Amino acid sequence: MGATRTPRGKWIEEGLRALVAGGPEAVRVEVLAQVLGVSKGGIYGYFRNRDALLAEMLDTWEYGVAESVIEQVESGGGDARARLERLFAIVAEATDGPVRGTTADLAIREWARLDAAVAERLRRVDNRRIGYLRSLFSSLCPDEDEVEVRCLIAVSVRIGNHLHAADNGKQSRRLTNSANLCRDGDRSRDSGDSLLDTAVVIAPDIPAGKSGTATARSDRKLSGDVRAEVARAVRYRPAVPGSEGRADG
Repeated sequence: MGATRTPRGKWIEEGLRALVAGGPEAVRVEVLAQVLGVSKGGIYGYFRNRDALLAEMLDTWEYGVAESVIEQVESGGGDARARLERLFAIVAEATDGPVRGTTADLAIREWARLDAAVAERLRRVDNRRIGYLRSLFSSLCPDEDEVEVRCLIAVSVRIGNHLHAADNGKQSRRLTNSANLCRDGDRSRDSGDSLLDTAVVIAPDIPAGKSGTATARSDRKLSGDVRAEVARAVRYRPAVPGSEGRADG
């Protein structure tokens, strides 16, 4: 009986692991063959050369983190909120792994800084992710600005979770996504507790106890909780119709 051939996908997965460990230069045929326990000639039954392997690694990653995820979400049906909650659950479970893992995502982003073709591929993936999120959030919230903020927060949390060292745990971050981002936009606006307001008001870099000025880019009335948070750093004067809210030191 002949030797069992190493599957094509194994070469791609090990290539992605090598990329995470050491960048594109670490993706070397002889090293991958050693890890897989085969001769390096085995790779040429699938890939013309190393560049072909790198291209298929990118193809696999792109499909795995974009279209495959969207297909999985859509297959479950439900309204926009149900789809968003399913999406966040899928992403929360995909922190590890050679394709969907966060480290693979970060490795691709680092590679994109060095290679224009990879950067274009990354831009396409991020645009696809944002576009899908936008389509779902738009069903919950009629305000285009707030939709964009929700999209930005969702993607930023996905990328930044791996770099976040605070002791609030993965569960609380997952709940932040599902509880806050999936809420109804009309209800949050009527209560004066807009996600857009919250996002932009806490952004100005004014140290606690210091004076200064900052602009809250919204003319909506902020909730008491948001005003209290801002007041820890600056004095807040609510916005009036037709003007921007200001936090005055």
